[in-house]
Amino acid sequence: MYHAVMTNEKFQRERFTNRPRHALNCEGFDFQEAIAEEIGCKPHVLSHGSLTSPLLFGPLTGYRFRLEGPGAWSGAADAIRAANAI
Repeated sequence: MYHAVMTNEKFQRERFTNRPRHALNCEGFDFQEAIAEEIGCKPHVLSHGSLTSPLLFGPLTGYRFRLEGPGAWSGAADAIRAANAI
């Protein structure tokens, strides 16, 4: 855990401005994926058949984290397809 925190801190210093005002900057997608992995709701992209393409190349919607894990929603796949159709 310590190593992960230190690695992340080094990345943050290199990537963003090292000022107190910018102390909480992070990459949105990376942050979402890390939190989803901790919770257990990160989607296994290749196991969703027809949703593979929308999950990889479509908009980054929150529905993707409702496909599996705690709080899974049966309408998530349809919501992802609808968001991708726009």
